[in-house]
Amino acid sequence: ELAARLKIPFATTSLLISLYLAFSMGASLARRRNLDIIQGGVISLGAFLIAMRPETRLIPNGRAEWILPMPHLGAEGILVAILLAILSVEILAFFHGRRWVIRLPASVPSAVSQPFASLVPGLVVFLTVWIIFHLLGFDLFTIIVNAFQPILTRAGDSLAWVLLMVFLDSALWFFGIHALVLLALAKPIWLGLLQLNQEAAAAGAATLPHIAAWPFYNWFVWAGGSGAVLPLAFLMLRARARSLRTVGKLSAPAVLFNINEPLLFGTPIVLNPIMAIPFFLAPAACAIVSWIALSVGLVGRTYLLVPWTLPVPIGAFVAVGGDWRAVILVLFNIALSGLIYWPFFRVYDRQMLEREAAQNGDAAKDE
Repeated sequence: ELAARLKIPFATTSLLISLYLAFSMGASLARRRNLDIIQGGVISLGAFLIAMRPETRLIPNGRAEWILPMPHLGAEGILVAILLAILSVEILAFFHGRRWVIRLPASVPSAVSQPFASLVPGLVVFLTVWIIFHLLGFDLFTIIVNAFQPILTRAGDSLAWVLLMVFLDSALWFFGIHALVLLALAKPIWLGLLQLNQEAAAAGAATLPHIAAWPFYNWFVWAGGSGAVLPLAFLMLRARARSLRTVGKLSAPAVLFNINEPLLFGTPIVLNPIMAIPFFLAPAACAIVSWIALSVGLVGRTYLLVPWTLPVPIGAFVAVGGDWRAVILVLFNIALSGLIYWPFFRVYDRQMLEREAAQNGDAAKDE
């Protein structure tokens, strides 16, 4: 009984990820469209709950109660939550853009007027979802679970997919584009894999089903941030070029907590053909080594979502549920990344040193 009680916090947080996602996605999209974030989140959440098609059953005292299918609140509902959040906010924006809303006098406080302004579009959203899912009997959950989710799950857990994500992440950063563009598209798949691992862990499975959940990338592939740049930051502390040493001193503390923008733009790695080579190779090598290590059971698989700003060994240790072998794998990957960066860094350091010497010589001539 104690074990069951201890699982309650886990079940009401991690196993309800789609429920939280429906609200947060709607609120985030509403903010981007300059709409009220609370109304955007509430309408998206309401649409998601209506789409779940809750059932009724009689309880012992003869009363009827609503039953929500729990799998839909977990990994099975992620894509549905995202789609309904997009639909809800688009309808909300459409009505607000054409002023087809209930408008109260300006003297009325916004806390009162905002709910009235969202009343009509909210009713339209709920009615639309009810017609689609209940009147027409369209079960998007089942379609995704039976058709799309198995394909996405198998593809997202493969080494080929992992390497593709690593390549795209490095490519975006190389051109100075924040990789959030990629994360927005791939994260639902990664979170779905994480949710399935969490459900297996809660059920007491000896081996978790999936390798490439979201924490896998955080802790085993991108140590120090995109490009696995943690060892590079410390190599730069020993650079002969003063500019690189300065960047190393400024960026190393941040890279320890996986914040690498100062290094990427200060070195720079962006549009730098020399440093781009290890920036692509290092995370790819870490991904291959880590994927193999987890696939053959040398290291436990991730199932806990921890803050991405933790130092990498600590984050990896927690994410796999306290497996010390994860720390060894992280340290090995850091050393491997350092070996990959080392020859390219030496070439670039020499170039920067020569450039600084030339600039100092020109300055001396001007004097």
